[in-house]
Amino acid sequence: MKNCSKSKNYIVIGAGGTGGHIFPALAFAQYIVKQGEQLKWYGSKRGLEQKIASQYQLDYCALSVKGFRGKSFFKSLFGLFSIIFSSILCCWDFIKQRPKAVIGFGGYASAPVCIAAILLNIDLYIQEQNSIPGGANKFFARFAKKVFLGFAEAERYFNSGTYCIYSGNPLRMDMYRKCKSREDISCNELSILVVGGSLGAQILNEVVPAAVHHFLKDGIKLKIIHQCSKLDVSCVKRRYENVRLALLKQFTTISLDVEVTSFIQNMSDAYFKSDFVVARAGALTISEIIQVCVPSILIPFPYATDNHQLYNALYLSDRSAAITIKQHDFNEWLLAEYMSDYMAKDRLSLVEKIDNLELLRLQVLPVETIYSEMSS
Repeated sequence: MKNCSKSKNYIVIGAGGTGGHIFPALAFAQYIVKQGEQLKWYGSKRGLEQKIASQYQLDYCALSVKGFRGKSFFKSLFGLFSIIFSSILCCWDFIKQRPKAVIGFGGYASAPVCIAAILLNIDLYIQEQNSIPGGANKFFARFAKKVFLGFAEAERYFNSGTYCIYSGNPLRMDMYRKCKSREDISCNELSILVVGGSLGAQILNEVVPAAVHHFLKDGIKLKIIHQCSKLDVSCVKRRYENVRLALLKQFTTISLDVEVTSFIQNMSDAYFKSDFVVARAGALTISEIIQVCVPSILIPFPYATDNHQLYNALYLSDRSAAITIKQHDFNEWLLAEYMSDYMAKDRLSLVEKIDNLELLRLQVLPVETIYSEMSS
């Protein structure tokens, strides 16, 4: 381990692996620092979490820990031993400087601090982002003082004695600055935000440009911001340009404004300016969609652990706040049909979804709820 502070009376954060665990932890870390708290973030040596913690100048302790779920026998065995060894190191660190609380945000990198908290009888808290709990959070929740839920539906997957609190998922502060209302729906153009995530989503890269080809014609103004992986930017740009050239052979003028990027600096603004979003159904994407109140077409990643993205998406579509399409059903013709409906006669459907999202929108910041409950 390295970069561990010598402060006392601090809060320990355990988070790592994917952005779905890391970014809620970051939002919480930034908030408690502003409240005057001291913290240590424990994560893996090679994970994204170390880069993020360094970028935001947060005290970080790097562990030689690896995951073991879904790996070969020997890799699983090595991963298990790395967690045990890292847990011993965390115990030693906590004995030298006892934290007042430990909060795990999930992922294998959170396991060592949770194990150490249990062994040393330190108050343990869990924050679960998804509608179906991850394996680490589900296991450690039985030892936790409180479990904070990103989706209220997740409570049924925990043991009956678990103290669950629906807090929502911690998000970046800019997500709380504004939200869409029915007055923000444009009548003379269609604006679409495509969100593939940090690794991109190949099906979105293929289907959305093809759908534009079927949908766009004279007299329609279409604006698209398409976020994909860095490796796919040039390929996706080329697809849209091919669509533009093909349409110009059919129509005299085409109003198509496309921006393809691997990173969107102001995500809340991008949500706010779009009529609807086409995206995967990660927990943070769903939480952001709710908070900004933007309608969406969700295509859950079918290979997500326990198919949790499908249930994340259904949380919205079951409340008429989004449309969920399974990946094997998603194609350019179906998307073009939705685009045509939204542009022509079904603007009321977008308004209805905004109204339903407004009912789901949290009035208290998740970080405030979590911090307050940990302090009580």
